[in-house]
This record gives sequence, C-alpha cells and structure tokens, in this order.
Amino acid sequence: MTLETIPIPTEAAERMEPIRLETTELDAWPGHRFEVRFDWNGHLDRWILRIAHRETGREFVRAPACLMREYSLDPYVTFVLFDPANEAERVTPSNLGSEVVLGVLPGPGVS
Repeated sequence: MTLETIPIPTEAAERMEPIRLETTELDAWPGHRFEVRFDWNGHLDRWILRIAHRETGREFVRAPACLMREYSLDPYVTFVLFDPANEAERVTPSNLGSEVVLGVLPGPGVS
C-alpha cells in the first residue's frame, strides 16, 4: 500500500481563503478524479473539508477537517489529514499544507 499526498497551497490556507484542488491522476485509484475543497468556518473556527468524486459528481465527504480521521469512498480510496512530525493537535490555517498534509491511500477494492 502506497501513501501519496496532494499538495495544499499554504498561502491560501494562512489567509483562510477557500481552497479548491482537483486531482487528475492518483495512483490510489487510477483514472478517477476528485475535487477537494477546504472552506474556513469562522463560527466553528475550523476548516470544513469536502471531497467529491468527479466522474459521478458524488460528494462523499463534508465534515470538519480532523487529523487522522479517515474520509473514505469505500472500498476504493481513503483520504486522511496527518502531520508526519506528529506535533499538530488540530488542523489550523497556519499548519494546513505545511505541517498538516493530505494523504491518499488505495482501498481494498482497487487493483
């Protein structure tokens, strides 16, 4: 199982601007595209993560961005926010994209 990461623009995160990323080729699920969005919610003081499968238009994640929580489109692919140095306590504007990265893993249904 190979972990790959999707780069997140740190400048936009620090300014709490909406972030929209589109993957075109993931080794975790070749031939499929995903839209990943981060929107800052000032009332919750949290990032809201949204992930959609572009081929079907299905949004399968809409939740607060949390460290080490698995966001899955079972059984195909899993996204996870993590801090490789294991120092962050939560996902913040100052650490998203720098200390905290977005990883992608293939699910058991991908061959």
